[in-house]
Amino acid sequence: MEPAQLSAAVVSFVNTSHIILQYVQNLERRRQHEDDCEEDMDTDVPESTGCGNWDIMAAVGLVDTVEHQFRAQQTSTDWWDCMVLQVWDDSQWLRNFHMRKATFLEL
Repeated sequence: MEPAQLSAAVVSFVNTSHIILQYVQNLERRRQHEDDCEEDMDTDVPESTGCGNWDIMAAVGLVDTVEHQFRAQQTSTDWWDCMVLQVWDDSQWLRNFHMRKATFLEL
């Protein structure tokens, strides 16, 4: 085998090993996270039956995985009720919504 071919084969093997290692570590983290979540939940959560495309792409590094937290906050409608519906004239409605108040309310 030529030195260039041998070098390419070694690099390919190392890259493949690195991808497999990342995938296994990702699975271990996910299982640990699922175990932690199951302790907090009263209902049973079905186990994943295999890896999906996102798992493989995350292991290869094509996509980044980020945990998201969503928060909701009760907001006031005073601005809408007092200002927009009562104070704004048709020119302000046209400028901000590109339609008249009557058209907006009809929709």
